Amino acid sequence: MELIENLPPRVDSYSQVGKVNAMTSRRSLVAGLITLCGGAIAAGAALPWVDADGTRPASGITHTAFGGLRHLTYAHSAVATSFAVVVATAGVLVFVGGLAASRMLTGSFSVIALATAALWIYLNAHHYRPTDLRYNDLRLGAWLTIAGGLIAAVATIRLRRKDASSDVAPWESLAALADSGRHPSEVKGDRRGWTPDSSARPRPRHPGGNQATRSA
Repeated sequence: MELIENLPPRVDSYSQVGKVNAMTSRRSLVAGLITLCGGAIAAGAALPWVDADGTRPASGITHTAFGGLRHLTYAHSAVATSFAVVVATAGVLVFVGGLAASRMLTGSFSVIALATAALWIYLNAHHYRPTDLRYNDLRLGAWLTIAGGLIAAVATIRLRRKDASSDVAPWESLAALADSGRHPSEVKGDRRGWTPDSSARPRPRHPGGNQATRSA
């Protein structure tokens, strides 16, 4: 009876490690998805955005002045001062936010990418009216930016905060997937900081111990 009372509840330790593994795996998958979205946004900045239709020529956002937003004008500019720089920068920061599993970076810059895309589409449609800009006039660059920004913004909501019982650094979250299927006894001294409790081992019984107990 004394041995049973001294044993710690090992089931609770196993369930806690399993919970940390599950949360780390889910967080890694969401962070990986956001990283891909950041790459899609950045790539979309350099690709064509609309097809030619009527008076509107086929174009991208690499030569549309971002400063034209001050007066809502659609003006030509160099690449360095165009909408493409803003979208590409937002995409890179979403990519970095995915790697770091940062909700602030991914959430804010995915929204910035979406807002910039919407503003450019509005300026283009307003400048070349009465030619209508329909959704099927949008090309790959626009769809990559819009879809990447929307998915990243939604995925940010699912990007859970790091569990307090887990000591996994953000840049180690993908590597933690390899450990998620291991038994807790095999991860001694790993990144989760879990080590088997030596007190959980049963104490050796000395010969003649029962006789000493009965005599007492």
